[in-house]
Amino acid sequence: MKKIYFSLITITILLFTACNNNDVPGNEETKETGTLRATISFGGESVTPNAQATTRAASSTAIPTVSWANVNQIQLFLYKEDGAITFTKTLIPGDATNPEANDGRVFDIPNIPLGDYKLALIANASNSKDNVTTSINGGQTWGTEFNSSNINQATKIGDLLVDLKEKQLPYLPDTLVGFTDRKGYEKPSEIFTVIDVPVSIKGGQTADVKPGALKREISLMRTRFDITTVLDGTPEEVAFYKANREKVDFDTDSSFIVVQCLPKYFSLANGMSAESDTTRILVAATGDKTYMDADPQEGYKSNGDGTPKIIDGLFTRWNDIRIFPNVAGRGESTDITDKEYFIIISAWVDLEEGETYTYADGKRASKPQRVFWWAKINDPFTRNVIREVNLTLKSAGYLEFPDGPTEQGGLTIEIGAPEEWNPIIEDTNMDI
Repeated sequence: MKKIYFSLITITILLFTACNNNDVPGNEETKETGTLRATISFGGESVTPNAQATTRAASSTAIPTVSWANVNQIQLFLYKEDGAITFTKTLIPGDATNPEANDGRVFDIPNIPLGDYKLALIANASNSKDNVTTSINGGQTWGTEFNSSNINQATKIGDLLVDLKEKQLPYLPDTLVGFTDRKGYEKPSEIFTVIDVPVSIKGGQTADVKPGALKREISLMRTRFDITTVLDGTPEEVAFYKANREKVDFDTDSSFIVVQCLPKYFSLANGMSAESDTTRILVAATGDKTYMDADPQEGYKSNGDGTPKIIDGLFTRWNDIRIFPNVAGRGESTDITDKEYFIIISAWVDLEEGETYTYADGKRASKPQRVFWWAKINDPFTRNVIREVNLTLKSAGYLEFPDGPTEQGGLTIEIGAPEEWNPIIEDTNMDI
């Protein structure tokens, strides 16, 4: 895969001397303060595809756009070599001195204590505003904001953790209630970071630092669905399979997509947790718009000519899902042993009186009820990448909700190889 670098937005942050009550105090005996000039941009990274996978160009061309509308707030930290935080400030894009700028926005921040520091930034990690839960001091206090009121010099940069907010699961069968501690979680906000940038604040001088790209820490799982293809067989068998499939309604309140086996947390200092938990389930989509049937009209651009496309050929339904990467750290390794994502989808068998529906295992339904498909996704999700997952529902699905991750549940799945958010998406083909 060729290496591609792109810059979408440049943010200029200026820290000037003045007086402000919202800063974490540094050395109280320091009389002078200094000025920091930092230039930051949204950017992507080149990612090597899974060496064991065969890849081809993806069918979809739609790439989510990035603008200041993607950023609710940025938290800035200055910390010592040992990680002790000396200074922090919440930056709101609309509070910039040039709030209408589409590229760089300037922020004036007073009273930077003199000294040598490292700088970190994290965007969209507010417990009160975003779909995340923040923790200070190593996970002891969840739901605590990252701001100057809650951070002091006893806090280390490694103590700042981000997790997902809990959300009610759309469905759990009676057979599993009381026998599982499965919990549902919201999709994450679009988290961006910069970490470990050297900064030296000197009296009467402006420290000009270029920390590089403000990097996206989440992945995008692009799910696309072929809901018309059925199993091969004799003409009579194929006709039966097709008639059976026509009894399935994908556009009801009973539809959902969930993803099981989520990482435990994200660390600002160290990236994604190396541990995943099969009881943690992302509630990716629910309701009658779960399986969207039209290409996006806004919020996307094309990675080629023409309008953004996701629907293609037999893949007439889709949903883009923000998700934590399931590789540890910041993608230094793509080993996901025992951390593979497990996707479960649901639709509704809509029967008239006297009709029956035959599931993949031969069980029959004589009244309207749910149908499930599921699959284990054996390739990794890495930060700042889109992986296109093409799911072909050849089988008739199953009546029972799976009680844990298994290799297959009646899907044919093509998994997109990792690539930057922009501009090329590739596929890995996998049949299950």
